[in-house]
Amino acid sequence: MFFGRGKNKAVNPYTLKDIYKDYIKDKEENSPYNISYNTFVSLCTEFYKGIAEHLLDGGIYFMPYRMGNVSVIKKKPKKMDKFSLSPDWKNTVDYNKLVLHTNDHSNYYKFRFHWSKTDCYVKNKSKYRLVFTRANKRELAQRVKSGNYEYFEL
Repeated sequence: MFFGRGKNKAVNPYTLKDIYKDYIKDKEENSPYNISYNTFVSLCTEFYKGIAEHLLDGGIYFMPYRMGNVSVIKKKPKKMDKFSLSPDWKNTVDYNKLVLHTNDHSNYYKFRFHWSKTDCYVKNKSKYRLVFTRANKRELAQRVKSGNYEYFEL
């Protein structure tokens, strides 16, 4: 059985390199806005870190141009069965049977980053998705396990 990474779900993702190409194409050579790719990446990285920190602190980020908002939400599963709970892979492998996360430490709530598209006015908005990095997801898990969090309930 193979447990490697799967194929990328986004066939043609719009990456930071593509964003830079669109940004730089109309900048003049002597313009202060004509920056190198490395500078562009470091600016974007700092901006994204600021947004992630704001979200992890319990805030809401309203995206520009009416693209909706992003926040961390908590939700309690309706049933405690294998369809509502996530597998605990470490214990599943150790005990050789399916073991589920019950989230006792968070009063049975599940947490995730959520992009609310209700106020978003874009064609085919259901086709767009926002995926946070593994580091951000791990930081969210650490904050939930430590117990000092205040997030919105969905």
